[in-house]
Amino acid sequence: MTLPTPVELKRRQLEQQYVLLSRQVDAASQQLQSTINAADRPLLEAQVADLYTRMEQVKAQLDALAPALPPASLTVTIRPRMEQVYTALADLFDPDARPLVEVELRNATAQPRRILVSSHIQEYSHVAETTVTLAPGAVETVRQLPALRKPAVQAITELTKAELSVSVRDLDDDQIVQQQSFPIALLARNAAPIAARDPHTNAWIDMTPYLAAFVTPNAPAVMETLRRAVERHPEQRLAGYQADVGLQVNALYDVLRHDIALAYVQSIISFNPDAAALDQRVRLPAETLRQRSANCLDAALLVASLLEACSLNPALLLSRDHAIVGWETQPGRGEWAWLETIVFLTNDYADARNLGERKAASFRQRREQTGDAAWHRLLSVKALRTQHHITPLE
Repeated sequence: MTLPTPVELKRRQLEQQYVLLSRQVDAASQQLQSTINAADRPLLEAQVADLYTRMEQVKAQLDALAPALPPASLTVTIRPRMEQVYTALADLFDPDARPLVEVELRNATAQPRRILVSSHIQEYSHVAETTVTLAPGAVETVRQLPALRKPAVQAITELTKAELSVSVRDLDDDQIVQQQSFPIALLARNAAPIAARDPHTNAWIDMTPYLAAFVTPNAPAVMETLRRAVERHPEQRLAGYQADVGLQVNALYDVLRHDIALAYVQSIISFNPDAAALDQRVRLPAETLRQRSANCLDAALLVASLLEACSLNPALLLSRDHAIVGWETQPGRGEWAWLETIVFLTNDYADARNLGERKAASFRQRREQTGDAAWHRLLSVKALRTQHHITPLE
């Protein structure tokens, strides 16, 4: 909880004094009006006058503490750019491309002005601060994405309401020019990044590239599963592109089929960036291995993690209502093989490969027929790591 400033504490104390004096004035005035003893009137009149004077003095002090109105020459426009915050991913965002808030400053004076913009999510983030020197006639936009406080957000397991506070201070006059608060929602760590609405433009932003953060090749549970796959490989090794890729993926599949017995658990997931719920749950691979159950996205993320852990280049292939996993057949060729990951308990590796290829062809055909790219979205994990710097969550 944000503590009040010394100025705020003083203002509250003066307000209490003003209310008390007001009540005393009312009581003394009623007593003056009702008195029938003429000798008492001068004393009561002096008492009322003294109370009025003290009230005016307190009011003057309150007026002095009132926030200054924005200078007519300085215009401030505050625009929140997120309604929901992905607590697991926010640190991966570029503040210029995906800010939490932006503040537009316009200086119409003939003098430069030094402005301090600060923002924070009350209780859940550090304070972001930016100092700007505005030249005469200049317009500048400050974009901020306050760093989350890890201990505070790691405890969030459900959508949590919070408050974004933004302050703009004129450093030359040492006055608050504008201060606003906005309600926002914090999403749990396992909220799937499908889509987010920009409250300023009202446009939906496709967040599915950030699914690469849920591909976690270095998680201990993933590495342990990889070790078990070595035992199922005919040559007792996983050597990436230095050996037969198909045999390695087959070994990974057999571990999930026979050792883990990964079960498919249906859950409603939409991968439509125009209509996706913003807080859809997704399991990290370690959780999927622990629970031995997954929906299509959970399973695809798990297999992608295993593929990346043995030095292959995995990809997620999303349609509007399904996800499968694939890998580049040889590095740099842009040729992909596909695998269906919801049939571990019912189909062997060859069947799952065949189903995956048919699903991929079907997605591509729907995209060509409809012109809707959301039917076939290929997310190369390697490309997202190198071009967008999306690192694993664990």
